[in-house]
Amino acid sequence: MSDDGLSWKIVGFIPPDKGVPANHVPEALLTKRDGQGWLYLFYATQKGTRFKLTPGEDYDYRYDAIRAMRRPVPASAYPTSRAPGR
Repeated sequence: MSDDGLSWKIVGFIPPDKGVPANHVPEALLTKRDGQGWLYLFYATQKGTRFKLTPGEDYDYRYDAIRAMRRPVPASAYPTSRAPGR
């Protein structure tokens, strides 16, 4: 998390979704709706492999899905100021 885009604080970890080896390229949207703050996170999942690889078999790095999650955000988590230059 960062208020200015320069100084960052780790506040958690998003493990891969069940049944996929990795989540990639998250894109976040923080917005308010009817007075409630919401964090939307959009991300891709890799195909990887669903079974043990045999010798000579490659890991499939391509994406197979775009997924999304939504979490409520308490008002105390909103930044109190905007980044410089904005």
